[in-house]
Amino acid sequence: MPSLIPEGALAVSFKVDLAAERRSMRSESFSRCVFSIALHSMGERGLWPVPSDSEVYRFTWLPSFSAPLMVRVERHGAVYVMHAEHLGGYPSWVDAPRTRRSRLLLLSEWNEFLRKLTAFSFWPQSRRPSAPDDVVYGDGAEWLLEGGQHGRYKAYLVWSPAAVGEAGAFREACLYLVKLSGLAIPPTDFY
Repeated sequence: MPSLIPEGALAVSFKVDLAAERRSMRSESFSRCVFSIALHSMGERGLWPVPSDSEVYRFTWLPSFSAPLMVRVERHGAVYVMHAEHLGGYPSWVDAPRTRRSRLLLLSEWNEFLRKLTAFSFWPQSRRPSAPDDVVYGDGAEWLLEGGQHGRYKAYLVWSPAAVGEAGAFREACLYLVKLSGLAIPPTDFY
């Protein structure tokens, strides 16, 4: 099965406070594989390359103790669309029952999401402090937010982001996508 995440896109991951952590090639490859399996299970495709008149963002949530979730929003010209899927059946979610949602987005909903991305500084090449190497996380969730526009692609892989500071802005953008999806998952369930 081909990887749906471009090679090298997850070479840097982020801890709960959004401190950057350089990853080994093996670790990066493993994460791309795990996310690709989850996304393939949901019928997803890679986001790259993006047509010049389009823009796309996808949030994928892979928790330790429940089923994964994906929300993708797209702009094609002046049309805005949302697709979401939540797999059931933890711990074996590959052939599990699923909940799917798709709908058109209002321009105001699209613009609110872009505002949240700007608050997080998704596209600018911002420097984030490096994390100490002695921190190890056991349980939690990996939050992957990808984006593609104007010939570029970017991904942020964050381990259970904190609710404050820059990590809070990242978390808020992701949870806004969940809200747009209409899936019945309370924001308090996200860790």
